Amino acid sequence: MYSSSTSKLVTSIAAIGGLLLIASIAVLAQDKAKTETIHATAMGQMRASGKTFSVTINIASYSTPADQQALIDTFNAGGHDALAKILSRMKSKGRVAITGTLGYDIAYARTFPTENGRRIRLITNRPHPIQGSLREWPDDRLRPVSY
Repeated sequence: MYSSSTSKLVTSIAAIGGLLLIASIAVLAQDKAKTETIHATAMGQMRASGKTFSVTINIASYSTPADQQALIDTFNAGGHDALAKILSRMKSKGRVAITGTLGYDIAYARTFPTENGRRIRLITNRPHPIQGSLREWPDDRLRPVSY
């Protein structure tokens, strides 16, 4: 049998271990961001001029300033093709879709405060469906990155 002091020591260690476990679970729960869902109405351009459609954006997490700097450095060093390559390897930050469609992964998402609220910048891994927004890519199906 254990002595009374050994029994108290074991009980104390178990109690401290339990408190540390509860505290670490609480901290981890706070670090996990909730998914943010944004519903918007977009207006068509060019061939879709005058038409509106609903867009749903689900952001599970935001990119870090380090992610942003890595993208800038990659683009400066290797241009558009290098940027497309690194974006295809990034973990998805969420999804953007015309409501009712599967949509595309968001490779990069950052939020920036503005005078009236905030601006959210997204980069997807696929081209957007609105034709003609960038003249150097006349066929949007060929553009590997949308922003």
